[in-house]
Amino acid sequence: MDAKLERLNRCLAPEVQSLGCELWGCELIGDAKHPVLRVYIDKVGGVSIEDCGLISRQIGALIDVESIFSHAYQLEVSSPGERRRLFRRSHYEQVIGQRIQVSLSRGISNRRRYTGQLNAVQEDAIVLQVDGELITIAYPDIVRAHLAPIMSSG
Repeated sequence: MDAKLERLNRCLAPEVQSLGCELWGCELIGDAKHPVLRVYIDKVGGVSIEDCGLISRQIGALIDVESIFSHAYQLEVSSPGERRRLFRRSHYEQVIGQRIQVSLSRGISNRRRYTGQLNAVQEDAIVLQVDGELITIAYPDIVRAHLAPIMSSG
């Protein structure tokens, strides 16, 4: 994880928790001159618009006080949603048995994207069942992973 994101996670987690939610994860998108910080929060029973607004105001002030960004940035706070991104090992552990999609930094058998059932979470890798085959994927090779629920057509 990038150093700025690590610092953001360490800084924001206690504040988000004090407001009754869990910091699910953070991601930075956009370019260096116009970064967008997406902060995902979660809580039992779901996240409300009011939760997002309150946490946005609180962590926006905290980010400014901590001088995490040296220039303007855009802050977005939301629920991780149904296709929630998996940021940490604990997230993978929570979704064992569910369908996920994983994008890799380097391919396995010339593939960089896999969708399948998460069968196991190991110390240094996940085990994914894809088309009846078990594939072990090391955490450092994962660029992005998220739930991939099967959408009903009716």
